[in-house]
Amino acid sequence: MDQGVVRAATEEDVDAWRQAVVRHAPSLRDFRIERLRAEYAYVVLAPLVVPPDMYGGNSRGFIVSAGVPAPEDGGSHNAYYFLADGSCAGVDPACEEIAAAKLPAQAGVRFHCDVDHRTRRSLRPVGNGPARLAEVLCHQPPGSHFSESALLVSPNGNRVARVYYPGTVRVSDPSAQGSWRPWADDLAQGDLLFAGGDSVRWGRSGMMWAALQRRADSGGFASEPVRVARLRGVIAEEIGLRDAPGRLDQVQWIGDGMAIGYYDTNGGGYRPVRSDSSPTLAMIDARRGRVLDRLPLGRIGELVEGARPGPARARLLLGTVLQDGRMRVVIPRQDWIVWTQGETPRVVRNPHETRGFAALTPDGTAVLMTNMIRANGVICEHNPNCPAPTPVEGVWSALYDLESGRARWEMRGRAENFGSADPPAISPDGRYALMQLPPTNEIQALALVSMRDGAVLQRFPIWLKSYGFTRDGRVAWLEYGGLLAFYRLN
Repeated sequence: MDQGVVRAATEEDVDAWRQAVVRHAPSLRDFRIERLRAEYAYVVLAPLVVPPDMYGGNSRGFIVSAGVPAPEDGGSHNAYYFLADGSCAGVDPACEEIAAAKLPAQAGVRFHCDVDHRTRRSLRPVGNGPARLAEVLCHQPPGSHFSESALLVSPNGNRVARVYYPGTVRVSDPSAQGSWRPWADDLAQGDLLFAGGDSVRWGRSGMMWAALQRRADSGGFASEPVRVARLRGVIAEEIGLRDAPGRLDQVQWIGDGMAIGYYDTNGGGYRPVRSDSSPTLAMIDARRGRVLDRLPLGRIGELVEGARPGPARARLLLGTVLQDGRMRVVIPRQDWIVWTQGETPRVVRNPHETRGFAALTPDGTAVLMTNMIRANGVICEHNPNCPAPTPVEGVWSALYDLESGRARWEMRGRAENFGSADPPAISPDGRYALMQLPPTNEIQALALVSMRDGAVLQRFPIWLKSYGFTRDGRVAWLEYGGLLAFYRLN
């Protein structure tokens, strides 16, 4: 201060910066200053080199006069407020909001509810790629529960659903910000936390395919086998299945009315307990009410080593409906079993051990693997002395051909942290995938990836609970808090 480089700030200086904010970002006319306080701030009058160790209680705010360069700061908890353009930098959270408000207007984007500037900025994909934000809806989920499925968006994008433990599916129309109505409360218990509600699937006509099951008690044990049904609102039309090989214990939907059925695989999940006389996987066509093909689980053990896929492992089965209408299922083990309707199952070599997450391409010719490396270390909760994870480098994602077993492409990366674990989503036309990138020490971003060569086209640097594609792959969607964002894909 004695050298005339800085002086103590006044309330008039703070208000002058607020006026500069409003002048350069008119949408922030009601902007309120939260962090900047005159008693803890200085006005910068000349070039300044910030002293070291300005952290915690030693940090300050610096109001930089017009025409004065930004102070040189080698690392601190300070914040800098520029009178020239009403911007700021540093630890003040308002800096992001101000920067977002100065972005050009998002032409053509329809916001159906109030979305603050910071969130609007977060929803913008990073990079010049095919995704363009088109519409943002508020779907107001009915609370949160640890055991709930990912969001399920209908093929035309006009309805959403979510499954809640122990088996209630609720549906809403987000465009109207409507309430969530229960369509059924006796869904068969799939792996809600990981599978995303495999017991239900949207049909193209706006109805839902469902696997229903009566429970013996509140603990979730079943009293009767699974029933297959169409849901139209609260009306459930049950469908009888011809040529069933036994007691239906679980269903995993993989297409419009097409599913994998688990027969005699979970007798321990009933009260009283039932025997598993002939455990079998079966391909089901609920539209025609018949079983198309079957595979005894004992046959899997003859083909490859590894435990048989029980009901809790349903998320490890990958399935699709081929262009000729037949079903194809891939059972990942140390190697992969490829089972196509009407054909003998065959084994395809898995170049990597089974880990991470996988998705089958819509044409059934390749498997997309992600989250294949993970930082080493121990996850410690509430332990400030927990050692930092050790980063691991390697193949993070790869697309494997099911004929040759070789990789069509690989994406290498460096996992600096443990990150989260969510499976990839592939667009119905097979052009794109939404998948997580390796976790850094700051964030684990989502990426829009080209399925042709694995190139990262755009990134979404925010944590997302649910994501996917709709309208035959022409639109991508992301769930961010209570918001549902749609992106047109050029």
